[in-house]
Amino acid sequence: MSDKKLGLTIRTGDRLVGITVLDGSYNEIASGVGTLETQVPAGIYKINYHIGTTIQEEMKIIQKDTVIKNESIRSIKDSVVPLAENGVLEYQQKDAIRISKADKASSFFIFVRSDEAYKMLPDKRNRIDIYSMDGETLHKIKDLFDRKDVDRHEDSWCHGETFKLPPGSYRVRYSIKGDKYEQIIQVIENYQTQLFLKVDSHELVVFHSVITMSRLGLGFSPDKKDLDYDSCELAVDGLSYNQTIVSDSNARRMVNHKYTNPMLGLYGAYLFIANNDLTDRTDLLNTVFKNLLNIMGPIPDVMAIGLWLKKENALYPENSSDLLNAYVFSEPPMLNAAWKLICDLSMSKDELIPSDSLSSLIAGNSYNEGAFLLWDRTAEIKNFESAPKMQTRSVDFVANKEDMIPKLFARLVDRKNSSSELSVSALSLNHAETRVAGYLDEMLPVDYIRNLYNFVEKMEANETIGVMESMKIAENIDLLTPELIEMMHKSLSHFSEELRPKYEGLIEKLRDPNSNYLQKIKDYLNTPSTPIFQPKSVENLNTFLDDSMSMKSFSVGTKLPKSSLNSAIQGIMKKWEL
Repeated sequence: MSDKKLGLTIRTGDRLVGITVLDGSYNEIASGVGTLETQVPAGIYKINYHIGTTIQEEMKIIQKDTVIKNESIRSIKDSVVPLAENGVLEYQQKDAIRISKADKASSFFIFVRSDEAYKMLPDKRNRIDIYSMDGETLHKIKDLFDRKDVDRHEDSWCHGETFKLPPGSYRVRYSIKGDKYEQIIQVIENYQTQLFLKVDSHELVVFHSVITMSRLGLGFSPDKKDLDYDSCELAVDGLSYNQTIVSDSNARRMVNHKYTNPMLGLYGAYLFIANNDLTDRTDLLNTVFKNLLNIMGPIPDVMAIGLWLKKENALYPENSSDLLNAYVFSEPPMLNAAWKLICDLSMSKDELIPSDSLSSLIAGNSYNEGAFLLWDRTAEIKNFESAPKMQTRSVDFVANKEDMIPKLFARLVDRKNSSSELSVSALSLNHAETRVAGYLDEMLPVDYIRNLYNFVEKMEANETIGVMESMKIAENIDLLTPELIEMMHKSLSHFSEELRPKYEGLIEKLRDPNSNYLQKIKDYLNTPSTPIFQPKSVENLNTFLDDSMSMKSFSVGTKLPKSSLNSAIQGIMKKWEL
């Protein structure tokens, strides 16, 4: 390639299309959204067009100033929001406008569209219900799928409903083939919350919904440009697939339209935060936080922005308040991006997610997929709903660690070594409990005690021990500190009758200071014939349990908020009958 720069302009005619230009070594040299103008040396380039998860590629030889028009890319757009300009059938847009404005005082509007022939969808296959935060049923929206007035055309159909809800947080519950998922919606004063969904292959596509808002009385009004429905879908694509397809100018336009469509303010703010660059954006994000707080109130998605700015030392003093400083996330947010911030913030602030809250229960059962936070409706959540004020899930793990860890260690060893051959994954644990059990399995010497036992048996019988077998023992022998040996000793009473006799003798030998048995093993590993063991210089080995089994370490290792660990640990203890 020569050093001379040539003009390259790419136009798609659609602001929802991300454009990336790669050179011959597949290095990204330019990107944009909708339209891209850049300069490149003469050469061969690969151009990628992104729409959601779809990527269309083409190769271009650039030998002079070039303008590329690729408006055919619009045909692969799969819009959730019924916008005729994005290729959605016009009757669906008109139906959405009509239904959303049927009652101008309606504060919630839900619309489902499909690009396939209508088929009766019974409750067990697809169902949407609205619940209060305490689990009270407010609306059952089964009629979306089986009413006679569903608008059906040959290869498509649509329907929607509007109804009144007081300002507040609500749970949307989706039932699909018996599986139940939930997410949060917010209804705010003087606005209509609008939830758009698609049906594909006769099933609700719940992981790619779009939420918008408009002033009460306006309903769904695609002709009003400052509602900017296109940008809502663009933002959802960007937040769903972690693609940097939203230009800085588009994100700035979103936050500037927050008064007409507050969701744009949220979307724009979280796209900026995802970029993780506060340069020239501190003023903007502080302004967005202040304004969204005034418009939407102290909802989790908004308060997470303020607390993140505070953590980054970027929150302006005038935006700090007792409300922000004392805020806890009892309720989950709408956005996955907000939930990620909240979980990260909870690592450094105890009880940011209260242990007796819905948020603490969903942490291990939520999905990263999509822009919106969805979680499984588990048995724990059902129990929480039946007695939300009487939950006693909190386990003082820190105070009882010395008692609890030996029990958990013994049960993990039992499960992996008993004749029943039960694995951690086969214990009927939920997602959060499985993460905790996996972390314990990794950090405690669960496999090591079995390997050490087999090694010692051969050592005392003067049997040949392979180099790899010796290496397994030598690698972590220094971790067998008196503290860890004492933990294993406490675990003996919790082993099964099958395994307790097997490990009791070994642990007692390691524990006996007069036998110096651990040193004998080290000396054996470092015999002239097999000089394997080299003492490691590892600091703070005597604080192994404190370091690895602290709530902070657990939280980081399992990627769960500290408060959710209480519920998970208690669940494991109960299911393992400890």
